Amino acid sequence: GHRILVLGENRPVSYLTAAIFSLVGMLAPPLTGLLERRTFPYATLGNLDFLEVPGFIAGVKNPIFAQHDAWWDVMVDLNAGKVVLHPLLKGDVRIEASKRQDAAFFAQLKQTVLEKKGSEDYVRLLFQDYTRQLMDSALWPEYYPASPSMLEENLPRIRGWKQTECGQDT
Repeated sequence: GHRILVLGENRPVSYLTAAIFSLVGMLAPPLTGLLERRTFPYATLGNLDFLEVPGFIAGVKNPIFAQHDAWWDVMVDLNAGKVVLHPLLKGDVRIEASKRQDAAFFAQLKQTVLEKKGSEDYVRLLFQDYTRQLMDSALWPEYYPASPSMLEENLPRIRGWKQTECGQDT
């Protein structure tokens, strides 16, 4: 799993921790019990133990974390409203192959939010459903009626996930 760092510089700790719990809440129901031990809602430079946990999700306020790209694979900058991939991941076949599928999902999500067609619970449900579809196609490709393009485009991601501790626990 990738190391995800959520930077909330100049944001209240309550805002940062809510962002972390929202992120986990979007993914966790299909991954019950697998993300809790990897989640650190508020991490500081005084305790870097979380860096030893593979595939963590951590919230930080100090911008020094952003400067140490050896500490993260994906950084979500709440102030800038952007997601930054570590330079070494930009050519990762698992990420590149899945971009079209993810782009289609995020286009649907953006339209839903901009047109105010759904509540926060509905948006969360969209994330959960998307994650569940990926998990189902990874675990039961012969039984799950996923579109062939979804399975094909996500095959590198699925193979990578199956090599992680979470993928081996299932």
